[in-house]
Amino acid sequence: MPMLQLFRTSLVFRTTVSVVLVVLLVGVFFTVVALSLLNDRERLQTAAHLDELLKTVESTVSISCFLQDKNLASEVSRGLMKNRVVKSVIIVEEGTVLAQEGRPSGTSGLRRTITSPFDASKPICQIVMEPNEAVIEEQVSRSSRLIVYLLLMQAAAVGLTVVIGVWKWVIEPIKTISDQLHRLPVEAGARLQLSRKYAKDEIARMVGDVNALITSLVKTLHQERELRIWREREEKRFRTIFENAETGIFVIDKNGYIFSYNPAFVRTLGIQEGDLSDRTKTSLPVLLGMSMESGNAIIARSLTENRVVAEDVRIDSGGREPRWISLVLNPVEEGMLQGLINDISERKKSEESANRLAMTDRLTGIANRLAFETKLADLAERAALDSGEPYILMLMDLDGFKQVNDTHGHDAGDAVLRHFAGLLESTVRKSDFIGRLGGDEFVILLESPIPREGVERIAQKIIASLAAPIRIGRDVEAKVGASIGIAFSREAADKDAVFKLADEAMYRAKRAGKNTYRMHPEDADADAIVGSE
Repeated sequence: MPMLQLFRTSLVFRTTVSVVLVVLLVGVFFTVVALSLLNDRERLQTAAHLDELLKTVESTVSISCFLQDKNLASEVSRGLMKNRVVKSVIIVEEGTVLAQEGRPSGTSGLRRTITSPFDASKPICQIVMEPNEAVIEEQVSRSSRLIVYLLLMQAAAVGLTVVIGVWKWVIEPIKTISDQLHRLPVEAGARLQLSRKYAKDEIARMVGDVNALITSLVKTLHQERELRIWREREEKRFRTIFENAETGIFVIDKNGYIFSYNPAFVRTLGIQEGDLSDRTKTSLPVLLGMSMESGNAIIARSLTENRVVAEDVRIDSGGREPRWISLVLNPVEEGMLQGLINDISERKKSEESANRLAMTDRLTGIANRLAFETKLADLAERAALDSGEPYILMLMDLDGFKQVNDTHGHDAGDAVLRHFAGLLESTVRKSDFIGRLGGDEFVILLESPIPREGVERIAQKIIASLAAPIRIGRDVEAKVGASIGIAFSREAADKDAVFKLADEAMYRAKRAGKNTYRMHPEDADADAIVGSE
């Protein structure tokens, strides 16, 4: 423990230990590498030496093998054995041992094929020479000890030199600077002093940087004092704005509980200030009439994504006209959010009015093509779900409408279109969709389940309602019919295909004599389908 404490608190001790460890690790590394290289070199030299020995006696062995002279072969073997690195020698001619010296260990040795002294292409015997591993290991060991001693002495010299250098040129000046810093009266503008021998190195630059930092710190303290005075003045001004702003301003925690708010917050929500007396029990979702799940989801999204989140919230006022509140949340610190609320009820009314105008046919007052495409896309999306119900599209075109326009004028034609729109509204339920696509083309979208006969009755009722002439003036009547095409969503891949099938069915009705209806498919079964009576 004392050594560990010293390592943590003493730069001198920490530096010395680090240098020694590095030197030791480097020394060990290079020693291992040197020993490995030395071992390889000794073995290569031994192999080269043995090869030279074989080359020296190769001609003599060739003659002994040619003459099958065992004495000469034995003389050669004994001569080779005089080398300490040779453990055994065997000369073999066609499976017969001419000479053998030493006791082979069975390991692979240096093998040389000997050719005839008169024909170099004709092998006549082999000589096998096995190196003495013990002698080789002894030579390697002796050389290794010398290398290790030299490397260790070199490492010790380098380590000692580094430690002295680090102490003299790094640790000592840093310790001097540290001692000065402990006693330096910064508030009085005092600066660090350094010996001239360090005047141009990194230590001098560090002292200069510290002095510059002290100057900057003194300046910053002065600025901070002025900034504090300015902030107090701005807080008073902000408090005035906060208390008198028309926008509701508040602060909540991650659970939605109110921590602070301005008077406009209370006015916008239409509550009494006493309702917020216990702020830890008053949550924003409750005040806005939202479910805790949806309210906390907005708060969590703002905190998780660390960004401003805006949401328009509808507040139902119990029988009175609903109000709309624009809610904006912004994370300001860990687990806290600042928020703004504004009453946007009038803006929402204007938007809803504009949307109704955009979705309404001005002539007939029923839905237009844009509203139809929006509704059809919604039904198709719901029908695509596993639990979604299919729907029916009824497309109809007025027969004889062009003659009304040509005979009585466009005002009469407009009257016929308005009359037909009224007939459709009286034929289907309010929950069913009725629209005019343009000209004399109308459409109905049906949803809830009824039998096929119910859909047919709707088409028959529409056609029957046009049997009587339409009065369009005091003494003017017009006669029109309707060709109706009916398609089921379950018979098509998508909404465009449903519309195409209904269009094809409508044209079949026209070819059948007009003022009638056709379904796709013609042979649809009588199971429950979707429609309206």
